[in-house]
Amino acid sequence: MNKRLLQFLLFFSLLICLIYFVFLGLGFFTDKNYSNSIEKDFTGSREKMWNILTDIDKIPDRREDVLEVERLGKNRYGFESWLELTPTGGELKFDAIEFQEPGRYVVQLEGSNFDMSGKWIYELNARSSTAFNLRISEESFVDNIMVRSVMAITGRDATLKQEMNSLSEAFESTNQ
Repeated sequence: MNKRLLQFLLFFSLLICLIYFVFLGLGFFTDKNYSNSIEKDFTGSREKMWNILTDIDKIPDRREDVLEVERLGKNRYGFESWLELTPTGGELKFDAIEFQEPGRYVVQLEGSNFDMSGKWIYELNARSSTAFNLRISEESFVDNIMVRSVMAITGRDATLKQEMNSLSEAFESTNQ
């Protein structure tokens, strides 16, 4: 075999290995625990946002990362439990664990097929009769090193930002 071809293959193989180990290193050095909050002010009905937020059957309509939602019935807290199915084959089991209409909604990720768990706290605080603030807080844990690597690249706050954007778009579309 040509010496140059062997050198190229060796170099290419080493480069692929280096990229892979850097990728794993990102996951290894990224903290398993994550906690953050984002918030946004809205003009309109707080109750309308509450209805969008708590309507689990409409989650696939507002989030492109959810293909389907399967209701699982009431959980041990007496609230809804459901399974979100993603286009990539992911399955995430959620439980509503706190439901204080129309101000506070807490959702817990009970399990997923990519070793992530956590809870998301949604707080709707009235600013006036026609304005409110939505605050979304995340407290999550990712055990899978590969998933942590991907999150390190995309940003650990990507889920929070995506959720705020999908809720904002759904809310704005109801105000037109």
